Amino acid sequence: MKRIAEDEASPPAAAPLLPRVCWWLGMACAAGLVSLVFLAPLIDDGDFRWLTLFAHDAAVRRTALASAIGLIVTASVFFKAPRVEAPVIPVRVRKTPRKPAPPQRIVGA
Repeated sequence: MKRIAEDEASPPAAAPLLPRVCWWLGMACAAGLVSLVFLAPLIDDGDFRWLTLFAHDAAVRRTALASAIGLIVTASVFFKAPRVEAPVIPVRVRKTPRKPAPPQRIVGA
């Protein structure tokens, strides 16, 4: 009978759902901000004040780009998937030999 190794028998652990959703949500918001900065001048027709603001105000565009970078960094730091590392092989550590106990029949001070 063939024995199955431990690493073959157990399936790989799946990453929890919430961190993955938060990562994708952060990336989607960052992509939305960047696309709004680049597409606002092209689609602005004056109907929406916020779109006109994105199209014409440099400070708003810079702030949106900086916020997008901040969202990307935050999502990458706090919601990244755990790395799969090689299994740790236990190493035996030699204990230093103990000093022998002093003899019990000593007469002294």
